[in-house]
Amino acid sequence: MDIHSLSREYVRHIDDAFSDLIEGEGLPPDLFVGPGIPRIRPTLLLLSACATQRVQELDSDDMEHVALSVEMCAAAIAIHDAALGQQGGLRRRVARKVLGRVRTLAGNQLFVRAVRLMTQVSSDSAHLGELLSIFSDVFQGSGRIEEWKNQIPTSQELLEYHLDRNIQLFSFVCRSGARIAGAEPKSIGILGRYGTHVGMAWLIAEELFWLLESKESALQFVRAQANHYESPYILTIQKEEEDRPKLWSDLCQSNDLSTAEEFYHTICTRYYFQESLRTVVEFVFKAESTIRGLEETPHREALIAILHHITDEIKERIQEWEPQGQL
Repeated sequence: MDIHSLSREYVRHIDDAFSDLIEGEGLPPDLFVGPGIPRIRPTLLLLSACATQRVQELDSDDMEHVALSVEMCAAAIAIHDAALGQQGGLRRRVARKVLGRVRTLAGNQLFVRAVRLMTQVSSDSAHLGELLSIFSDVFQGSGRIEEWKNQIPTSQELLEYHLDRNIQLFSFVCRSGARIAGAEPKSIGILGRYGTHVGMAWLIAEELFWLLESKESALQFVRAQANHYESPYILTIQKEEEDRPKLWSDLCQSNDLSTAEEFYHTICTRYYFQESLRTVVEFVFKAESTIRGLEETPHREALIAILHHITDEIKERIQEWEPQGQL
């Protein structure tokens, strides 16, 4: 079986297992939307393990438990972010809306299940400790984001915020794959740094994906961000322009469709898309430079191919984007 087919079959298996585990049909695909690879983290786990494999055979149970734990953790973070600032019954209704079903698991319940799964991983006790640390950082960072209701963070502040949260999952899943594969500490470190860089690239590429897909998806994205004051990365590029902070503040306070449309009109220009793409390319370059520290194998090359796919997909979308048709 070639690498592409292997990855596709593995991700399909994780999707099925994930659906079974939460007693429903799984999360809606757009919760994990991305440029071409819907389940990027399980894919990185598999390729990282195969690229550094020193054991005779990968422990399939450990691989599945880590993959499912990370996806549950990602879902829990998404629910936590969507419900930020809401209380009680409203928080539960937000969780139901995010998951798209009436009978749902709240974010905390998802995380508890993620922890239970991780306790079953036999290859290395470090997995569980790191997962607990990640979720601790998620809650500690929540207070900082409310400060952005009336101001726009710098690009560096925003990236550091995400580094302490969901980007850690990318680094974690790459290191976990290497640990399960019995890799040396040097290789584990290389994959951890690769995961951080690819996670940063993915974060900004995902934002561009939403903004470039359609006006409807862009409005959905900016209103979701404003709902919990999480400034889009593209907005930090334009901070020096006087109308941007006021528009963002107005959107955070009202979150109505007309304000979202006005905000969308101001941020959607090809120049700012290109500036965001430049940042994606920088992180992709760092990730590729890092991963080349591993011995060349087909699986290492597949990890590099993912990077090129991210940039190629966004470049193509920017080239196809026509402001007259979208505004």
